[in-house]
Amino acid sequence: MHANETYVREALRNGATGYVLKDANPAEMLQAVRKVRAGHRYLSSSLSERAIEAYANQAHETPRICTDAHHSRAGDPPASRRELQHRRDRRPPWNQPSDS
Repeated sequence: MHANETYVREALRNGATGYVLKDANPAEMLQAVRKVRAGHRYLSSSLSERAIEAYANQAHETPRICTDAHHSRAGDPPASRRELQHRRDRRPPWNQPSDS
């Protein structure tokens, strides 16, 4: 499969539970199959590294969201329904709610 993030995101949004790159060695392919068969998700190691880096960078760039009161920070007014939807849409693919 392609390493392009667009393809990865599209595959995961369309229900893929695993994504292995074309250059994966046989051991990684077997590991992926076993993980998915056991009910887990799997991303090729290079994709996992990129996802972790993106998540860490995003955590430093965006303010922490307090979901229980729908506030961005203490003392801020409650977020509008539209703002909450925008925040949900901006979440990385690995942090999306599952459909099941």
